[in-house]
Amino acid sequence: MRPVTKAVLRPEAAADIYPTVRRAFDLARAGTPGPVAVEIPAEFYLLTHDVADPSPGQYDGDRADATAQPGDLEQAARIINGAKKVLLYAGNGARDAGHVLVELAEKLGAPVATTLQGKGVFPELHPLWLWNGLGATVPSPLGTVADQ
Repeated sequence: MRPVTKAVLRPEAAADIYPTVRRAFDLARAGTPGPVAVEIPAEFYLLTHDVADPSPGQYDGDRADATAQPGDLEQAARIINGAKKVLLYAGNGARDAGHVLVELAEKLGAPVATTLQGKGVFPELHPLWLWNGLGATVPSPLGTVADQ
């Protein structure tokens, strides 16, 4: 994922997941905003860990208004149109915009991957659909689906 992200982070222990995700958000917002990947080892999915609530004001940007502002769509279009390679990565937040996502992907000729939570927001039989999670989630002695 390095060619399309600002950084790829991987927590060393389950207790490091939350701080690693916070660091990823900070990196994504810093300087020129861009994607940051967090690779969480599959064995951590089975573990639970209590996380202390962040201090008030520690993550001020977390509750920003998600409403699009005038000019946001035009700015996004300029950025996408200027890109050499486009990948659409959709999560559960796109669940009510599936038809628009298909239309956008087809107009851009862009492949679409989804988060695990976003599985199903894009038709998985569509030729532009890649995979959910951008890779194998659980190690398998048989390799990934792409290897088979």
